[in-house]
Amino acid sequence: MNRRDPRESGGVATLPVADRQPPYAPEAEISVLGGMLIDGDAVSKAIEVVDDSMFYREANRRIFRAMARLFQRGEVVDPVTVSEELKKTDELEQAGGMPYLAELLDAVPTAANIEYHARIV
Repeated sequence: MNRRDPRESGGVATLPVADRQPPYAPEAEISVLGGMLIDGDAVSKAIEVVDDSMFYREANRRIFRAMARLFQRGEVVDPVTVSEELKKTDELEQAGGMPYLAELLDAVPTAANIEYHARIV
């Protein structure tokens, strides 16, 4: 592939579009999902700002979709209900299993900044 000389673009090397990585904020994704797991009010706030396509990791998209389905049905969103929802759709293992759900919980002490973190995702 023909790469441009950095001097031709003001000293900044430009990568072909195929070599560019999409924006990814893993800490923000974890914060949003963890916040949704620990605070029921955070679920509605997050759903107003993001949708599943905004998550970079497939596991996070699966977890978010499960939470959104539970919320839309008026059910409680917590680690137990989310894991059961993922089991029903045969997605629990692809979503990282119970260890990853526990990791999400451990990573987030509060859901206070969920709207801000959701905008980063």
